Amino acid sequence: FHAHAEKFSNLEHIHSTTVTAVEKKNHFFEVTVGENEVYTAESVIIASGKNPRELGIPGEQKLKNKGVTYCATCDAPLFRNKDVVVVGGGNSALDAAIQLLKFASKIYVVNINEELGGDAIMQEKLKKSTKVEIINNAHTREILGDTLVDGIKITVEGEEKVLEVQGVFIEIGSVPSVDFLPSDIALNEQKEILIDKKNMTNIPGLFAAGDVTDVLEKQTIVAAGEGAKAAIQAAEYLNKKEVRQ
Repeated sequence: FHAHAEKFSNLEHIHSTTVTAVEKKNHFFEVTVGENEVYTAESVIIASGKNPRELGIPGEQKLKNKGVTYCATCDAPLFRNKDVVVVGGGNSALDAAIQLLKFASKIYVVNINEELGGDAIMQEKLKKSTKVEIINNAHTREILGDTLVDGIKITVEGEEKVLEVQGVFIEIGSVPSVDFLPSDIALNEQKEILIDKKNMTNIPGLFAAGDVTDVLEKQTIVAAGEGAKAAIQAAEYLNKKEVRQ
């Protein structure tokens, strides 16, 4: 995709920077990049995705992508015949553990609450599996390993334990990247952008696509399709729009 986009001479790709604000002023949008660089456009597509919630514990950053992962759909096959931990107790964690049943030798589900939450049918699947050990009332303290994950330190009702594992799947939810958007943009309870079937937000000319929106499935192939839809609809919007100076 990147190589394809680079072939278009009228496409400017701005690398290694952060959008800090998007505002609509009269008939135009102002997109602020960094501290004070501003781009003006008649239409904008938001495709900023979601950021996984992190545990914020020692070893997490050091071992990210070295056994620490936030996506079972992406990485479960890499842990074939290995012992792993899934941190979390809701539907995201249950789904990750079920996906890992096909690959991992042993799956610990480490849940901070007294009981698992989420879907009862998924809970039952895990409880029936001899591969799965559910540890409730557990606090994750540290991820262990020098170059790769080799364990995780938890406390259960005040008692410290070390689980010897090669993978840690952190499944405690994710947060849509929307902090830079206009304050009047419509969001749902999960702070996902509400869009119509044309990928338009409640602000005319402002489109959105992918995981940052309320689209049901958060998958790469879905996000790519939604991006194509948004681009087509933005082009149609501009074609029908009155020319302004």
